[in-house]
Amino acid sequence: THPCRMLSLVLEYRGIKIQSSLKNKVECSNRFRRQDLYFFQSTSQLTIDATFIGNKGRLVNHACVTNCFTRVIKHSNESFVFIISRKKIRILEEICYDYKINIDETDFNQIQCLCFEPGCKKELMI
Repeated sequence: THPCRMLSLVLEYRGIKIQSSLKNKVECSNRFRRQDLYFFQSTSQLTIDATFIGNKGRLVNHACVTNCFTRVIKHSNESFVFIISRKKIRILEEICYDYKINIDETDFNQIQCLCFEPGCKKELMI
């Protein structure tokens, strides 16, 4: 590992791109199997599911006080999600960004924030 300068590309969030209309079915199936969920909604029509096929991007944690942010970049009719440093990140400092989750009835019990930062919003919602 090495330090990361401000506004540097940290990594891309990768996984299987699924239509957002199928996301609830995939989510219900994974919850039934007690599988952790690794979703990133990149556009209103497209969700990246990194549950089974993904990279280290799925392991980046939420925090209310962050050192990174995400950007969706469109290129050649495809969307890519990048995690970018908000500030200089020291060696061994945890990488984190605000998930900004849109809740629905299935997420209601899972939106409490546990980052315990002094500026914690207590929930992951927008």
